[in-house]
Amino acid sequence: MNADTMQNCQDVQNSTVLVRVDFNVPISSEGKVLDDFRIKAAIPTIQQLLEHNNSLALIAHLGRPTPGQLADNESLRSVKDVLEDLLSEKVEFRTDISDNSPSAQRIILYENLRNWSGEADNDVEFAKQLAKLGEVFVQDAFGVAHRKVASTDAIAKLLPSYRGLLLEKEVTTLTQVIDDPATPFAAIIGGAKIADKIDMIERFIAKADLLVVGGAMANTFLQDSSFGGLEIGASVFEEGEESTLAAIKKRLSKQKTQLVLPDQDVAVGIGVNDTHRREVAVNHVAHNDLILDFGHRSIEKTKQRLATAKTVIWNGPLGYIENPAYAKGSIEVAQFLANLDAEVIVGGGDTAEFVNNAGLAHKFSHVSTGGGASLELLSGKKLPAVEALRQ
Repeated sequence: MNADTMQNCQDVQNSTVLVRVDFNVPISSEGKVLDDFRIKAAIPTIQQLLEHNNSLALIAHLGRPTPGQLADNESLRSVKDVLEDLLSEKVEFRTDISDNSPSAQRIILYENLRNWSGEADNDVEFAKQLAKLGEVFVQDAFGVAHRKVASTDAIAKLLPSYRGLLLEKEVTTLTQVIDDPATPFAAIIGGAKIADKIDMIERFIAKADLLVVGGAMANTFLQDSSFGGLEIGASVFEEGEESTLAAIKKRLSKQKTQLVLPDQDVAVGIGVNDTHRREVAVNHVAHNDLILDFGHRSIEKTKQRLATAKTVIWNGPLGYIENPAYAKGSIEVAQFLANLDAEVIVGGGDTAEFVNNAGLAHKFSHVSTGGGASLELLSGKKLPAVEALRQ
């Protein structure tokens, strides 16, 4: 990134700093923050700015509200108390995004940016309104860096702009782990659709020694003639991907990349809400069964293949973790990776939430705060927020 980091820039002191943070956290219907992972991730940038005698205007989004119609669990007011506890400092909360009047507090947190349509529209006039809240701008919201909106793109053209500590760490870590990994290098990909992650799959085939495929995506592989043509019962899979899978098979062979699927046994249920986990051989899936997780033999095979890895990137759970009965594969692999002598990078989104809830996040080299952003970056794509800072 060409833009200065605030850590190395003398300009970011004794100023009013507009900081784009990522406080897109789950909030209960009663307005309670359920997971403060992303809030905690923003603290180093906030603290360093405060140490350099700055006052801060924090802006963020939460969920996908209808502009002007925020529900209680779509308001950032709930974040204020958590932020105060983490910083041991009072924070003023403002609902008026145009209010740049002086505050008795060093930190002002503004209401959800998506309460105004100008944010999603990347509207220059809305960005100009935001620009009045500070003298300089610090971009630290990696979780939204893949979106071209007013607070990631237009704003960077209106104020002296810098990259925050979290954004710097995320981009550097995820770029370096792909460009120069210690080998053997393994990648684990879960999710529902090959189409959503095809760019990442192709990049990992070119770079990795081992590729583990889980989630509903694995079903699409298992049923295809290129990978065994197995009966998968009533399981979710993608139709019409025959040519894509044939091309993947060819690339795997050319690159000599090992592929691991749940090809020993699988965990099945009658519907995703079935709490009775049954494990069957992969070639004994009944017509009304849904494959929802790796079976214990497939889990053991996966761990054995991962045992020699020195770099691992994990993006996407192995099973249907929304039902605890089918979280076993993801839990066992997470526990295994947590104790592996390797650099283990966890992509954001569902996987990051999963390892956080399992109490394992602190055991990994890096857990990303961005789902879509990490997916884009690992796929070799440019991030609009980063590109805006380059300009």
